[in-house]
Amino acid sequence: MTTDTAFPLSQQQLEHWFDSVTFHRAQAYLQAGKVVKLEYNSDLSDISAQVWGAAFTPYRQFINLKHQDGVWQLQNRCTCPVGANCKHVLAVLLRLQRDHKQNKLQLEQQPVRQLNQWFSQVELSLAPRQDEKDVVLYLLSYGQAGLQLSPRRVRQSKKGGYTKGVAIGKYDLVAPNIPHWIEQQDYRLLSYFRAQSLRDLPLLEGDWGYQLLQQLLSSERCYFSEARYPVTSGPKRPLHFSWQSTAAGQQLVWQLDDAERDFELVYTDPPCYLDSSYYQLGELDTNLSSQQLKLLNKMPPIPQQALMPSVSRLQQLFNQTSLPLPSAEGLKQVTTAPRPVLQLKMLPHKARGRNEPTAILQFQYASYLLPLNLTDAQTELQQDNHNVFVKRHRGVETAALEHLLTLDLVQLPPLAPPYAEQSAFGVGEGPDNPLLWHPLLDALPRLEQQGWHIARDENFNLDI
Repeated sequence: MTTDTAFPLSQQQLEHWFDSVTFHRAQAYLQAGKVVKLEYNSDLSDISAQVWGAAFTPYRQFINLKHQDGVWQLQNRCTCPVGANCKHVLAVLLRLQRDHKQNKLQLEQQPVRQLNQWFSQVELSLAPRQDEKDVVLYLLSYGQAGLQLSPRRVRQSKKGGYTKGVAIGKYDLVAPNIPHWIEQQDYRLLSYFRAQSLRDLPLLEGDWGYQLLQQLLSSERCYFSEARYPVTSGPKRPLHFSWQSTAAGQQLVWQLDDAERDFELVYTDPPCYLDSSYYQLGELDTNLSSQQLKLLNKMPPIPQQALMPSVSRLQQLFNQTSLPLPSAEGLKQVTTAPRPVLQLKMLPHKARGRNEPTAILQFQYASYLLPLNLTDAQTELQQDNHNVFVKRHRGVETAALEHLLTLDLVQLPPLAPPYAEQSAFGVGEGPDNPLLWHPLLDALPRLEQQGWHIARDENFNLDI
């Protein structure tokens, strides 16, 4: 070995600390790869390592190198029976010496390596463009897990179309530089896909999958299956659910608006569909997320004996949308549009300590009078051993609320029972002024013409 005076672990220095027998044994340990762990700081004042020996676990070494008065001093300890200045300590120091030489060689070669890399890039950039250039095709397929992407490197065929090409694996584009054959936009798309797809299956899912799909479609190189049917954008389609009677019980199924076509669900956010008859990708018109849609699609049949509690539980779990009900005794669903109901009453107000003019807003769904509710898509009621599910019409209820607010009414804090669940309105907490109610009173005939039901108690008066 050559001597390196700038590095403390020179051959001469090590021979000064250890005898020749220890040297031969330590070199054998190093070559056998028995130094399994090595950690040290920049000035080598704190070195820790582990070396396999004759025990069932590696021996541990603790080494300290200090430079004092122009001389390097070695302090060391080992958990082997020898305790210090052993072959295990020397094997660690030899490993440090070898690593230093390798790092030094790499630093010496780095300028030449960088120069050669630059020449390679220049040669590729200045090389004449060939007529036949490799491009990326985005091949989609559909399996049990969902929509999958298989990018392929191809060339344009002289007969039209593309060659068969080769699949692009997840390790094909990991070089530090962009390969010369791929466009930057394709490189970014595939890099984004690899970064987001954490599972082994190359699935397109979630919000990132939706964004990526839009870019694949805009590339005009998006195809379905190895047959390479061009995939285009399709219209937004409403998603519907229904129940089917099977031998195992009631099964929830989904369908779109064209029974003549074959559709598959794409679990992106927003959820999409794949039309495998005309090879179109489009968005679904639904309030459900991709996760909720996937869960509903995997729902097993409901046995007849568990129908009532299961349907009720299902509606509670998916209360942001209105799922249909299976045809069964004891289940009823109301889907008719509601009629706004405005009750004018004298009710006690805690802040005033007396009865005050109050407007109560409710909605008549068939024979069911319900309070304002802008959060749930459906309300469940119990009546005569029946489970009644009322589909809320959020648009109608929101319009009625906004109408009252335009008449200068103010929504009040919850009232005392039995009106605690009702939406109550007044004219605010200012001084008593009956004129503040006149915009509402003047609008009552117009509201009745629009279909509102106005119920005014006999004791409702503005003599306050």
